[in-house]
Amino acid sequence: MSPAPQLPMYDDEKSSLEKDQDQDQLDVIDVQKLKEADELEDRIKNDTAEEGEYRVEAAYEVATKVLSARDDPELPAVTFRTVFLGLGFSAFGAVLAQIYYFKPQTLLVSILLLLVLSYWFGNAMHMLLPSRGLFRWLNPGPFNSE
Repeated sequence: MSPAPQLPMYDDEKSSLEKDQDQDQLDVIDVQKLKEADELEDRIKNDTAEEGEYRVEAAYEVATKVLSARDDPELPAVTFRTVFLGLGFSAFGAVLAQIYYFKPQTLLVSILLLLVLSYWFGNAMHMLLPSRGLFRWLNPGPFNSE
């Protein structure tokens, strides 16, 4: 019996130990960036940030300067509104995409459009659904980022 053929090894492949070390270095960098983002958010909140810190020069800075890095575990994430809007707008987008796929002029429905529409509808549902009484589970609080 002949031995099983071995897969070729390439010089640029890293061992599992090197991959673990690289992942640890990335985790440290992520923690540092998160700390910097929290400090910047605090400076902006306290109005002690310099003018240059407000400026967004690269696309990745939007995530650190515009979006909040804080998570409030007290906010409910899975509610009737999120399930209803998520299922509704994903079905709406899928139906539109399927209809326009077979047309001579293909129309693409942007996910960003569906996201903005779901935000508007979520705020409208917050104002219209009852928040007290028997059906308070439909509207547990204000429509939030969670």
